[in-house]
Amino acid sequence: MVKSSNKKISSKDVAKLAGVSQSTVSRVFNESCKLISEETRNRVIKAANELGYRPSLIARSLKGKSTKIIGIEINDFKNSYYMKALGMFAEAFQERGFNLMIFNAGESENMEEKLKKALEYQVAGLIITRAILSDEYLEWCTRYHIPIFMFNRINHEKHKLSSVVCDNYLGGEKIGELLYNNGFRNIAFISGDENSSTNNGRESGFSEFLKSKNMTYTKIQGEFSYESGFKSAEQLINSMENTDSIFCASDSIALGVIDYIKNKTSLKIPEDISVVGFDDIDEGGNINYNLTTYKQPIKELIDFTVKEMIDRIENKTDKMINIKLEGEVLIRNSCKILNKNGIPQ
Repeated sequence: MVKSSNKKISSKDVAKLAGVSQSTVSRVFNESCKLISEETRNRVIKAANELGYRPSLIARSLKGKSTKIIGIEINDFKNSYYMKALGMFAEAFQERGFNLMIFNAGESENMEEKLKKALEYQVAGLIITRAILSDEYLEWCTRYHIPIFMFNRINHEKHKLSSVVCDNYLGGEKIGELLYNNGFRNIAFISGDENSSTNNGRESGFSEFLKSKNMTYTKIQGEFSYESGFKSAEQLINSMENTDSIFCASDSIALGVIDYIKNKTSLKIPEDISVVGFDDIDEGGNINYNLTTYKQPIKELIDFTVKEMIDRIENKTDKMINIKLEGEVLIRNSCKILNKNGIPQ
């Protein structure tokens, strides 16, 4: 029976009740220690349960010079792609004995200041999804041998940062090819955040393919959000009435575009205008959207990140990796597709 008390129970209390030394209690809760008899172990655990004692994971791991905690920077909790990735990261790391600590900052806050807390908590590694880190911060991480992985972001070779990304350039190129081959000639592009490597890669591949076909496109500068897609669709359709297709830099943008078209115009998708996204978030496959998109290989991206991060931590190497994985075009009902005879399906 657990005793009720306002006092914080310590390993010293457990040792007293079990009739052993405090160091013996510590060894019992050290999973790698095999030097304790079964009888002593059971006695200590029984005392701990009776008192309601739980060992501190952080304190225990610090003694072993590894917190078993991975810091992950997330600053957009509305983004379905990163929320899905967060859940998959948590599951994958937990299976390997690690846990996640999330760092986020609002628009008015300095993400780097928040991430300095990661150094105070002595995280074993950092995963960065969007933050731009200064040379000074990266030097600190290098000094303390904290591996940093850019997830779905390009690497920083100067500071030996590893990166695991979808081949955004190839994805943009494939979308350009899809639209061109299906007869679209009045194409628009709604971009994500300006200066984002993700957005720039997707637009570069898309732009270069159309350029090779002597084609141009209309661009609307947006952000990676549903709200931006809704507003950008209004701007585009009111100014460019002959637009026949829209490539959106992310699925979140595309869902906003589709909802604007369906609710604020008389246009039909895909008969009058086609919409294509990028990412393959779960909502895109919903019957209300049926979004044609470029599917990121999210499981493979996460598996690579977790495997290489743990390898860097456990083997204490400075190995830098740059993995770029290919996705695939998913055809759904938001884009008009021609059959072999050039007739819309």
